[in-house]
Amino acid sequence: MINQVSHPIDEAAALLSQKEREFLNASAAVEAALADGHTGLSELDRLNEIAAEVAQIAEFLSDHLQTQLASFLE
Repeated sequence: MINQVSHPIDEAAALLSQKEREFLNASAAVEAALADGHTGLSELDRLNEIAAEVAQIAEFLSDHLQTQLASFLE
């Protein structure tokens, strides 16, 4: 998902920005489905997929920053 060699923080920030837009769009899709009398389950599934992707990005960032901090403290 994120290229470890170049600028991982910048890439992660860009991905988070993209995922934020996708999350907002998916949230609106769930609300629209419910307003139209649909269950919104497929839209909710996509919302959950996006949330899982955001969690992966956050985990990568955390691991990357912990590694940088550890090397700085050595």
